Amino acid sequence: MSLKKRFPENFSFLQYLLIISILIVAPIMAGVMYDNYANISNEYHYNFEILRTNTEQSIIGTITVVDKGLKIYDEGLDNEMKRGFKPFLRAYNESGGDPSDIELEELKEELGERYNLYIIDKNHTVIYSTVDIDLGLDFSYLKEFSGYLDDVRKGDSYSGDRVVKGIREVNTIRKYAYYPSPDHKYILELSYDIGENSTREILKYGRTVEELKGMNPYLTSVKLYDIFGYTIGNPEDPDTELREFIIKDIIRAKQDVIVEDSVNGTLTDYRFVNLNEDGIASDTSLAIAFTYSTAMLDENIMSAWYMKTLTTIGLSVLLIVILALFCIGVSRPVKNLVEDVDAIAAGNLEHKIRVGKVGREFIQLEKSISNMVGRLRDTINRVQESEELIKKHNEELEEKVASRTKEAQEKTEEANFYLDVITHDINNSNMAALGYAEILADTAGEDDKDLINKVIIAVRQNAGTIKNISIVRTMKNTDSVKLHLVDLDEILRHSTLLFPVKAYYEGTGLNVIADPLLEEVFINIIGNCYRHAGPECEVRISVTESDGNVRVCITDNGPGISDEMKDECFNRSVKNISGRNTSGNGLGLYIVKTLVVDRYGGSVEALDAVEGHPEKGLMICITLKKA
Repeated sequence: MSLKKRFPENFSFLQYLLIISILIVAPIMAGVMYDNYANISNEYHYNFEILRTNTEQSIIGTITVVDKGLKIYDEGLDNEMKRGFKPFLRAYNESGGDPSDIELEELKEELGERYNLYIIDKNHTVIYSTVDIDLGLDFSYLKEFSGYLDDVRKGDSYSGDRVVKGIREVNTIRKYAYYPSPDHKYILELSYDIGENSTREILKYGRTVEELKGMNPYLTSVKLYDIFGYTIGNPEDPDTELREFIIKDIIRAKQDVIVEDSVNGTLTDYRFVNLNEDGIASDTSLAIAFTYSTAMLDENIMSAWYMKTLTTIGLSVLLIVILALFCIGVSRPVKNLVEDVDAIAAGNLEHKIRVGKVGREFIQLEKSISNMVGRLRDTINRVQESEELIKKHNEELEEKVASRTKEAQEKTEEANFYLDVITHDINNSNMAALGYAEILADTAGEDDKDLINKVIIAVRQNAGTIKNISIVRTMKNTDSVKLHLVDLDEILRHSTLLFPVKAYYEGTGLNVIADPLLEEVFINIIGNCYRHAGPECEVRISVTESDGNVRVCITDNGPGISDEMKDECFNRSVKNISGRNTSGNGLGLYIVKTLVVDRYGGSVEALDAVEGHPEKGLMICITLKKA
């Protein structure tokens, strides 16, 4: 679309210049603002990732150091635990290896109330304990821990564990230790409760995390989870779905996972911290969930971009003001020139052009317009002199054209009259000749019947030629085509009855947009099939519909036509398309194409009855609009 169509014609040259200046400046400024946003966003995201990496490495490194300190503390309790196993082993020996005869509660009183005792069988199940909630606890589902217990039971030495939460009593932390029974049938287990005010509390993970969390302003929370999916140092334990995710996807998979929540504007980085050590029963590995506020990141990006945008807008306004002043200076000579040209156009050919000393181009334009005005005056004089002569010639020409047009119309009407008379007389003669020939065929002997049948075929061919010529005249002489709903089944069935062919058609009940001449389409197609296939002609008709169109395909068992002739067969006066010596004037398929394409707005094509085998028959397909 041109500028003339985009802008009103009453815009001044100055307005055009201003608009074009704005159209130039606006995309540039938009590009600058977009580039600013992209650079700011990339910079902030890069810094966010660097800060996130440093924060997580610092916290994980600190937790690793804290875990080493906790391990030292835990190992410091081993001597105390070893002393506790002496009365435990003595009681087992006194029971004769029968755990049911051991008074665990008495042993607990002897060792102290912070001690608890357990007996684990070879099936990894706690069968006796001073902690009722742990009775029946089966460790079989923990494969690595079960293997560790088997090694303890088969061995003959003390095995100290870490200070960890109980599996069922999760609010209490204890130091655990194991010793095999002398007969290696059971595992004797001791636990030692760690009080809330113990020295170990100084090295709590949560306290360390809180001290380091402030180093990242985007970090909103840090949560630590043990291998069972429970939080460490936080009384709020996760729901079942989150626990399963932590256990399966983080702890067991030993991998890191990032989860983004675009709705709440957060990013949570789940990090696996491997603290497991060979020879230690309990796995103290952790899953740490670092939750960051991406909403705050987006706000910071937008805030920085707004500041950049304000600066860019200020520069844009300044640039537009400078361009406006420039446009005013450039447009002034043009404005004067337009006013002078308007005065000349109004008829004042003596008016002077005001340009001034504003450039070589404008001075040359002034001279050119002055010369043009001078020549225009001379031309006007010559035009006025010749105007009367031209008018006189036009009047004479109009009279001649009217006379010739009337004469041509009369000739056309006379020709049409003679053609109608000839057509009528020939049809009458053909009907008489056909009648006499059929009478002769009934009375003639066998030797003459073949010759008489040839006469009948020739007469019918002449009648078909005259009918096709009449159809072509009807199509050419119709100024406006009035189409309407046509019953497709009725026309197809009637058309097949006009020829001695075997027709296969199931019917569809569809209607199309056409007129009575549609029957000529199918008569010409089926007639063409009969002429080329002969007395054994079989015709199969299929009808399908799609996208508001109806496709009719008529297939015969004739000799077919070559691929080179498939596009030519619909042209006027193309004869003998099959290569056989058959009768026909070449108008049949031409009429089909003219009616379907030009009159009904459809399409027509010639195809092989059997794809890839043109010698096995021809298929003519036409497409019509569905009613």
